[in-house]
Amino acid sequence: MRLRTWLVGTGLVAGLMYFLDADSGRRRRAQARDRVASLTHRLDRARGWAERSATYYRASMKGMLHETRARLRDEPVTDHVLVERVRSALGRAVRHPKAIVILADRGMITVSGQVLAEEVAALLVAVRAVRGVKGVQDRLEVHASPGHIPALQ
Repeated sequence: MRLRTWLVGTGLVAGLMYFLDADSGRRRRAQARDRVASLTHRLDRARGWAERSATYYRASMKGMLHETRARLRDEPVTDHVLVERVRSALGRAVRHPKAIVILADRGMITVSGQVLAEEVAALLVAVRAVRGVKGVQDRLEVHASPGHIPALQ
């Protein structure tokens, strides 16, 4: 026990001498303070990143769970809800979703309007992938380039 007490006391005295040294003590204290501040800042940033990541993944898992439950139930969808779902999917599939007209009739979707040729395939895939869509009627006006078509500008 005495050896341990002596070692602790010696360590404290050495630490005090190191930090309270007349020549270099001020610099050493400043360096120690800066290192602690830097470590604290890095830990705060890491904690913030971890919290944001956890929130993102928690929300993603919750969304997947709800989507899976909804697909398993296969409940009938009103035409209005179906049109809104398709419209939402179009926003990710084409550059000019407002140029497309969506009509629904008991799960059958009719898409019409003006679209660029390069976007037709993605549009139809996106519409067919929407939960509740039973079929798609394509009445699109396909254009190779936007040209002078106001809806595609």
